[in-house]
Amino acid sequence: MAFCFAKLLIPLAGQGRINGRRKTLKRRDPCTAVNARIPAQVVTSGRHANEPSGARRPRIAYNAISNAFTVRGPERYHLGLLPALAALRPPYDLIVIRAPWQDYYAPFEFVSGLRCEVVAAPHPRIRRGLWQLVNGGVRGGNYDLVHLGNVLPIPLALGVPITAMVYDSLEFRTHTAYGAVGRWARRMLVAHLAREARVIATMNPITARDLQEQFDLSPERVIAIGAGVDGAMVPTPQPWERRNAALAFVGGLDPHKRLDLVLRALVQLPGMRLRIVSAGGSAERDLRSLAIQLGIQGRVDWLGRLDDNAARRVVAESAALVMASDLEGFGLPILEALQVGTPVVLSSTLPFADEWRTYGGPVFPAGDANGLSETVRGLLADSDRAVHLVALGPVLAAGYTWEKVAVRLDAIFRRVLSARS
Repeated sequence: MAFCFAKLLIPLAGQGRINGRRKTLKRRDPCTAVNARIPAQVVTSGRHANEPSGARRPRIAYNAISNAFTVRGPERYHLGLLPALAALRPPYDLIVIRAPWQDYYAPFEFVSGLRCEVVAAPHPRIRRGLWQLVNGGVRGGNYDLVHLGNVLPIPLALGVPITAMVYDSLEFRTHTAYGAVGRWARRMLVAHLAREARVIATMNPITARDLQEQFDLSPERVIAIGAGVDGAMVPTPQPWERRNAALAFVGGLDPHKRLDLVLRALVQLPGMRLRIVSAGGSAERDLRSLAIQLGIQGRVDWLGRLDDNAARRVVAESAALVMASDLEGFGLPILEALQVGTPVVLSSTLPFADEWRTYGGPVFPAGDANGLSETVRGLLADSDRAVHLVALGPVLAAGYTWEKVAVRLDAIFRRVLSARS
């Protein structure tokens, strides 16, 4: 057994370098639609406008590797946060570690203050986990700090401080997230991060509190840094009376998203459609079958994955965005819906739910399909309230900027680097 394990690890340890140098790949034309996700003010014609000179600057490796071929929640988070972090002109070099299939990060090469390292990580999940333990894309990089932008194994005997991002605590709160094996593996990874990372960053105070209580961590060890939203190319909010009689859903078709509740609520909302923007997920087949069983398949639009502008239009034209999840790190679609003035109907367990309720926003009891349908009917029946929420949404969303998130993460990096020197 040990011999077989060693045979597997030996080639993994060498991946990411060719002839002692980083493997370089041919990249697509960077002037692609992906550039729309990078704030215009930080895109430059030069590759590294902030090249250090003189004394050596600290080097931070920001590991953004995931198995996603397309942009999902964590990838959207990095796409918003990293350019804002570079725009602060921090006193360290920021090197983004990405995999060959993550072409959506290619425009970072043209963002002042960011560098990209493309490493030949294996894509299969188990092999990539082993590679992360042995190599992780940071061996020989002379880094002063390694930040894990996703829940990943910590490379063995790394010898430098670690910080990490944990987006939510689903694996500790609900059995609808991941399978049994995946949930166990996630718990083990998060527990290891809790032991070894100098600081864990989260998107919201709920996750921070969960981790503090689960692992007896001090508030200085787990810090909520929030979420942001890009203000570029946002459609003008549609007046309430001109919106479609439709609910919108944006996100993965995974069990913990509880789209089954939305389908069951739709039965009790005659005349309403459900428009689903999603690249898919593990629950898609069951959800499509449920729509047929409930007899509402003719009122459900499975739109698949859409580009950012098309997805915003779907949300901007809908009466409301529904988020019925058991839990989210924050739920970037919530902020993006508010940006375009679309009221959001939220499960009571979501991080933004309590704040939204104080503004008169519709919140329903988590897991209750009847409560969801009643909450939607209440919104549709009260046009004055709906008009108020349409106007309020962009004002609230404007308070959630990537610059604020970047300032908080920058403070964490500076503190850890200072403690090391």
